[in-house]
Amino acid sequence: MDILTTLNTAHSAIKIARETFSTLLDSKIEEKAKEKINAAMTNIGNLQDSLFEIRNELFQLQTERDNLKKELDEVNNWDSK
Repeated sequence: MDILTTLNTAHSAIKIARETFSTLLDSKIEEKAKEKINAAMTNIGNLQDSLFEIRNELFQLQTERDNLKKELDEVNNWDSK
């Protein structure tokens, strides 16, 4: 499994967890449980932010890699002439 697939899977799992906690929060439960759910939702939000940053950085790295490959191909083509 490549890193992008792993990130997308992690994002989906976090989204499901967030929706589950949100549903629990809306139901009639004790205040202590709501506090723990809110803390868990905050942590999930932080995870989502981190995944978003990782995905953006991965995209930038892939773009940079592609540009470097193009440059290398141009140099190799130039050398072969």
